[in-house]
Amino acid sequence: MRCSSPPASDSPVTNPVKNGVAVDPSKACSQPSSTRDPLGEIGNWVAIRRPKGDKVSLPGPVSTSMDVPTEVDLCQAFSEMLRSSVEDIDADDWGDPQLCSDYVKDIYWYLRQLEETLYMCVAIMDRYLQSQPVSRKELQLVGVTAMLLAAKYEEIYVPSIVDFVYITDQAYTPAQIRAMERKILKELDFGLGRPLPLHFLRRAAKVCEATAELYMLAKYLMELTLVDYAMVHYNPSAIAAAALCLSQKVFAQGRWNLQLCYHTGYEEEGLAPVMQHMAKNVVRVDRNLTRHVAVKTKYASSQFMRISTAPQLNSSTLKDLAAQLLAGESRLLS
Repeated sequence: MRCSSPPASDSPVTNPVKNGVAVDPSKACSQPSSTRDPLGEIGNWVAIRRPKGDKVSLPGPVSTSMDVPTEVDLCQAFSEMLRSSVEDIDADDWGDPQLCSDYVKDIYWYLRQLEETLYMCVAIMDRYLQSQPVSRKELQLVGVTAMLLAAKYEEIYVPSIVDFVYITDQAYTPAQIRAMERKILKELDFGLGRPLPLHFLRRAAKVCEATAELYMLAKYLMELTLVDYAMVHYNPSAIAAAALCLSQKVFAQGRWNLQLCYHTGYEEEGLAPVMQHMAKNVVRVDRNLTRHVAVKTKYASSQFMRISTAPQLNSSTLKDLAAQLLAGESRLLS
């Protein structure tokens, strides 16, 4: 569920339209009327184009025809109304070019649009396996090749292909890995980019000024979802928001307030199903109900603040959230 809109006023809420483009009303007064500076047209607002010809009649004694505002238009208008009571968390970042404070909201808006089409494919390997049958003999080859592609996309210093031959214990040659690399890229049409939950977690953590402990627990909850097939159908932004919200509950630090709702786009009640799965994953790994314990072992080290061993993870908060899903699993196994 997206962030709910405030109650409608007596008069309809519409955005002013210029040349068929809906303009952010809160920024309309700041648009230059004649000349503009270089890059002056780049602002932190979103222009939404609507199909021409759609009309709507406004209620009242006089019927006036105008372009029909789309749902996105109205959400934008309501968001600007909410902004008056939401702190601008980027206000102090204008001097740091790496934080891109002028465009950061546009960047996260773009990431939210991007995740809608790509999140069903959680990784390069999963996307390839969805469309190409792979024998057990070639499964490891697909795995190491997907790792090589991910390293080329994400890392500054990419491991040598010889390293991937080594970790497979010479099961495949460099030529075989290169051939599989071409097959995967062709199958995926070279579309490797996708937003990650960590991108959204960093943003949300900044909003609530999360402690290191809170942030680390959220990362732990997110990584546990990587081996849970039920989480494939949730967007990265929802996973990040739910992880932070559940971490707040576990450590009793803060609450999911209007500011978090505004910046993440999710209300707490809409995150409940995701938090249930996260709680289930914690309980399952703590009760040795799964063989996938690598993430717990990783986060039990001092490097990760031993967060997976925190006593709060045995609290009734997590157990109560997980109870319904675990009961369903028990019925399926019986």
